[in-house]
Amino acid sequence: MNAISPTRAAYWKKQVETRIMQGKAIPERLGKALCRMTYISLDATAGGNSQYVPDRSPPAVDALTAIYQPFPEVLSVILSVTEPIAIGSVPVKRPKAATPAVPLIKFREPKYAQPVAKLIEAGHPILLVGPAGCGKTRLFYDIAQKARKNIYRVNFDGGMTPDAFIGGVRLRSVKNPDGTATQETYFLEGPVVKAAKEGAWLLLDEIDKAQPEYAAALHAMIEDIHNPIVLNDDGGKTIKPHKDFRILATANTLGNMEDISLGYYGSSPMSAAFKDRFAILQVDYPPDEPAIINDILHDKDMSTRLVKVAKLVRQAMMDGRLTGSPFSTRRLIALAFAFKCLGDLEMTIELELLGRFSSAGRSLVESFISNVFTNKWRKVKDTAADTASTT
Repeated sequence: MNAISPTRAAYWKKQVETRIMQGKAIPERLGKALCRMTYISLDATAGGNSQYVPDRSPPAVDALTAIYQPFPEVLSVILSVTEPIAIGSVPVKRPKAATPAVPLIKFREPKYAQPVAKLIEAGHPILLVGPAGCGKTRLFYDIAQKARKNIYRVNFDGGMTPDAFIGGVRLRSVKNPDGTATQETYFLEGPVVKAAKEGAWLLLDEIDKAQPEYAAALHAMIEDIHNPIVLNDDGGKTIKPHKDFRILATANTLGNMEDISLGYYGSSPMSAAFKDRFAILQVDYPPDEPAIINDILHDKDMSTRLVKVAKLVRQAMMDGRLTGSPFSTRRLIALAFAFKCLGDLEMTIELELLGRFSSAGRSLVESFISNVFTNKWRKVKDTAADTASTT
């Protein structure tokens, strides 16, 4: 991996800062550079200087912003290109005023947001069931932010363990007064225990993928959120949940076998007893997707066309003509951000959509795109990005 000189690093840094201060879109050339590399400061072993080396990074600042929009603390790190970067011993100064070139998406509350918030306030466990990337988790975070509550999120993927769920015993070294060290065990609290003690909200994400033993452990807790939690691994210690403790959950499916065709592999059927403990709301992709995409592109016609492509892909998956990852609102937003960054629709569709399907599926999706864009999509450019790159 070849090192990039401090002078070269400073040049790219200045280009990014200038665009941000002027509120301009990132042009294609700079966008591709951002996609290819990020600069990591390394202390040189000799001379006390710093070098910058290229490294693989996720697909560009704009795409990262789309992914981490619900998490302001992460987003602030992504936008930290305006922070000082040390070049040797001389820092590059931060601009006095910076307007992010990355457009922010306005969160539009769905019509069911208020009923969901009222159920949560009343302490009733609620389960939102709907396609991946349609805004279920985002809604819970938005409600929690307004209520000024912390959320502990548990994702029931293949790596879930009891330690990561409830907590577990750990070994640590304790220093004695005489200078010697003694090994002792202690109980490291997991997200369930932390949320219950603090009065935070526990979000059980993708609960349809939970193994039966976790569902069984949750039964008593969900039936009455004020039931004491017994920690068998902590000597039978009992935790009385805080009065503000709440349980929320999301799922892509209730475990129905027909949903496998939509790409929801690994989902387990939920028992009637388990479902009976939740208020269950079936949700779908937001009806105002064109407006969401237009927040990014500022082009109503292009936004409408991209949403139409997404709907055609979704319908083909529902009909069984297409398999693969669902074309979610989240994926649609990422595609729009990538187009805004690259300014090339053909490249954007290749990177963000076509590469996710088999050869047969790819041909079908290409036919949808050609139909929506009347066979001209391979020549479509983002005029805003082109204009910015020439100014």
